[in-house]
Amino acid sequence: MVIYWLIFVLVVAFIINYFATRGDFWAPQNVFTLGFLVAAIFCTYLIDFFSVNLSWLTFFVIISGVIAFSVGSWLVFLGYEFLGYERRHIDDYGPLCKKYCPSKVVTLVCIVFCAATTLLFIRNVISVSGTFTTITDVTYAYRSEGYDGTQLQPFYVNQMVKVFKAIAYVFLFYFVNNVVYTKNLRGNIRLLVPAALLVVMSVFGASRAELITLFFYIFTVIFFTYGRTHAFANRASRKLIKYLVVSVFVFLLAFSGMRTLVGRLNTDDPMTYISSYAGGSIELLDLYVRDDGLEPQSSIFGEETFFAMESDLGITTGSPHLEFRYSANGRLVGNVYTCFKKYLHDFGYLGMLMIEWTLGLIFTGWYLGTKTHIANNPSDHRLVYFAYFYVPVVKSFVQEETLSAYFCLNSLVMFLLFWFVYWVTTEAFDATQSLYAGVHYPVKCSQRFNRE
Repeated sequence: MVIYWLIFVLVVAFIINYFATRGDFWAPQNVFTLGFLVAAIFCTYLIDFFSVNLSWLTFFVIISGVIAFSVGSWLVFLGYEFLGYERRHIDDYGPLCKKYCPSKVVTLVCIVFCAATTLLFIRNVISVSGTFTTITDVTYAYRSEGYDGTQLQPFYVNQMVKVFKAIAYVFLFYFVNNVVYTKNLRGNIRLLVPAALLVVMSVFGASRAELITLFFYIFTVIFFTYGRTHAFANRASRKLIKYLVVSVFVFLLAFSGMRTLVGRLNTDDPMTYISSYAGGSIELLDLYVRDDGLEPQSSIFGEETFFAMESDLGITTGSPHLEFRYSANGRLVGNVYTCFKKYLHDFGYLGMLMIEWTLGLIFTGWYLGTKTHIANNPSDHRLVYFAYFYVPVVKSFVQEETLSAYFCLNSLVMFLLFWFVYWVTTEAFDATQSLYAGVHYPVKCSQRFNRE
């Protein structure tokens, strides 16, 4: 069966990428390839459920797309190696570490603002729903009023939500930074309050998208921060990978268990439910390729690929969500098609390859640049920006968001808000301190980026 050949080739591709990056597990091409490997494995669980019968054409699309992205990434790694990229040699990185301690007043103001935004959002959800019996009834009614819940909120609330999100993500960065470097969880727990409120607000908004973004964001921050404590020398730390596997397992159970809270009335068992998202994207891509082929189908340039940007410019209207499709046995498969579908729809097969190759170049360059900054400045706040915008790469095996959702005015606003919240909570007030305090940190960095 083609699906098993797909798994085999993806395993080979992941092994090649893993060694090509010298065991850099979270490197873009490794994450990208591993995502599709996981999706293909989940898809095997749906063979009987969806009557999966993957075509060789879809196999070719997925493998060539993964190769295109990997080649772009590999070229950047080669460039760093060939140019002998140097960075400052640090015998003791301890004095460079910072502990972020926003003043009690600033922290309280941020938490109060987040709480007020959450209450305003929930009040409007209840108002739109017209009911308040159980959370499931409220969120189901809210979902029925509109697929994109933000359209049902007043303009001023949506703007408050953006500031709220910036506070939550910046404070999450502070939390991870402080806990990894100080090992003090209790003393930093208050920094998690904005993120916890963001999860509550998202649940009432009948969405788990923010939960997914938070999960991948925090793991990316942990990977860089924890890796820095070992000078990035301990590639693919077994301990870190073990935590990743356990965290993913717990997250998937939570994702399935929260379905009723966000108004989903699906009664499938957890494994089928999770597989429908993680593996159903492969089946949906196959259904699209069978129906529409590999030629461009869009009526305007970048109709799906640049939806958010063109929506800002008034070029296109409607919903960013793709059409729903049904499997061969009549079951609803869904509307998440992996990252390849939008590129195929707008630019055809060659356009899809070119986009993936370019994204491989861009994100790998940004990834290696971020590692360099973190190596020379362990508490570099630029990690906030990278971790947030890296999420679409990790989610590529499910759906495309890099260009269709993140390449827009809203992302620029979020970028500026991240910087503003960081400035207000640190530089505007004395809110950082060195962690050195006479303690010797034995970790050392090598002089070459790829030879730590």
